[in-house]
Amino acid sequence: MVKTVAVVCGSAGLALLCGCAIQRDHVEVASAPSVLYAPGPEYPETARVSGVSGQVFLRVTVDTLGQTASASVTAETPAGYGFAEAALEAVRNWVWEPGTLHGVPINQGRQIEMRFSAHGREGNWTPRIVHRTSPRAPEAFAASKERAEVLVRAEVNSEGKPLSVSVARELPGPRGLAEAALDCVRGWRFSPGLPGTVIVLVPFGPKQAEDGAP
Repeated sequence: MVKTVAVVCGSAGLALLCGCAIQRDHVEVASAPSVLYAPGPEYPETARVSGVSGQVFLRVTVDTLGQTASASVTAETPAGYGFAEAALEAVRNWVWEPGTLHGVPINQGRQIEMRFSAHGREGNWTPRIVHRTSPRAPEAFAASKERAEVLVRAEVNSEGKPLSVSVARELPGPRGLAEAALDCVRGWRFSPGLPGTVIVLVPFGPKQAEDGAP
């Protein structure tokens, strides 16, 4: 039996809470944080064995660097199967485009709903990585034992091959690794099906060993 997790936005997904700043006689509405990279949670083993589906609502604060600064569960159904813990663990690793006010990044909250389905779902919604290789970092960086991560946006065709790749963001850490990340992802392969766009994380340094193919 296939277990899946859906993260939904607005009426069909991430519910948005916009921040506001009062300025004299009018209201300035801040732009909301948007998800760049959202690795899904592990399906709780107890729920998987029992065939139980679940739903979790979380309150997340996104900082000015686009990282999850804090996260808390506001509702979990049903309780006692580990859905809340799995959702919290996942969302702490998400990467965001931070919210802004007057073009300046700000700390801002989001309300998120995660649905865990014990019955799976039909359709190939986003390309899934089926073959990946590690990037070749510059020699000086490899000797430094530092870590860095680059988010890469890939346009994938129906055969699962990247047609084009671009840097979505270099995360905080050593710079200058973008080209190595792009070269790496060009050789990756994704699940065939409907063409689509996917954002993937390319790690450099010790974390590479932890980031094996799915």
